[in-house]
Amino acid sequence: MKKVNAVIGSGWGDEGKGVITDNIVSSMDTLVVRYNSGAQAAHTVDTGGGVRHIFGHFGSGTLKGAKTFLSRFFVSSPTLFVKEFKELNRKGFIPKVYVHEASYVTTPYDVLINQIVERYRSKLRHGSCGVGFGETIERHETSLHSVSVSDLSNRNYLKHVLGRIRSNYVLDRLEALGVEDSSLIDFAKDIIGSYTLESDFLNDVDVFLGNVTICDDDIIKNNNNVVFEGAQGLLLDQEHSYFPHVTRSYTGINNVDSICNEVGIESLNTNYITRIYATRHGAGPFPREVSGNMCFNVNDQTNQPNEFQGSLRIGYLDLDLLSKSIKEDMAQSSLILNPKIIITCVDQMNNNKLEYFYGGELIKTQFSDLLMNVYKSLDGFKISINTSPRRNGIMSIC
Repeated sequence: MKKVNAVIGSGWGDEGKGVITDNIVSSMDTLVVRYNSGAQAAHTVDTGGGVRHIFGHFGSGTLKGAKTFLSRFFVSSPTLFVKEFKELNRKGFIPKVYVHEASYVTTPYDVLINQIVERYRSKLRHGSCGVGFGETIERHETSLHSVSVSDLSNRNYLKHVLGRIRSNYVLDRLEALGVEDSSLIDFAKDIIGSYTLESDFLNDVDVFLGNVTICDDDIIKNNNNVVFEGAQGLLLDQEHSYFPHVTRSYTGINNVDSICNEVGIESLNTNYITRIYATRHGAGPFPREVSGNMCFNVNDQTNQPNEFQGSLRIGYLDLDLLSKSIKEDMAQSSLILNPKIIITCVDQMNNNKLEYFYGGELIKTQFSDLLMNVYKSLDGFKISINTSPRRNGIMSIC
């Protein structure tokens, strides 16, 4: 009997999708499907036995031997794939990876545009990670500059397209985005004129092709244990009202629904994930943000401050926003979803006390009351909690 799960973030990302995916993966015969986004994900798995890894380009079941399938909705980055592949090798793991032939491919020119534009926006940044994900999606809207995984093995064609991007696309795109800083334009010209940039990318492409199997969605039909692992969260969905401070992908059930309908899956266990408090890493609206102290011992080793996203932002969990986002997401699906809410970072409470918003009011109460209000706001969802940042920390409540 086929066992299918989906792991979906309910906030602005960083909810704990990595550790939950790792917990759900039962054995080496599991296929983890990355159903959106790209290598900008930062999904952390800590085995508790001395191995800790932040997953970007691979499924978070890799440390248990699970296979990864990068779906057509995933954007592949050969450069970041190679970097992470080597890191996993050093830790003693050789991932088995399948990739959809239609998966878009990030080039170094997408990264260049992304980083220059975010620097130019300065305090008006959109919150990008700076790895070229959104720019990759944008470039593929013109067929002259499109590069998919199926194109990578045709070296002459690939070099021809890269030449068009380098000569005709980069500076036009920067101009279209309103970049007028001459020093940044000169920097872009220096970079796109570098032979090393393209030759290094082509070397990464060779390593990428040597360590993946190109296929289509039939790979899902051939596996009885499947976990759809999402990236980012519902509040970063490309059609969310927080635009433009969103990602260029569907972060919820939408892509999962499309794939499942194609391969004949009618029912799955849908795990929506939230921390016991809210977080946002990057610019953009953040209702209930807190600048001072909260009643939590926040401990996040993964989301360190960086140039493009700044420091991790913290706020109160808003049950009204949580339930609204999840219900709206579920309404988009034709599948039987069997929903559950998993609350992570429960171990970071101070003396079982917490604060959160419910019914528009700030509630100061005990953990048991939160669980009751979560149950009510989500109309009787099953609830589990995660009590450890390491493996095997999930407890079912009801």
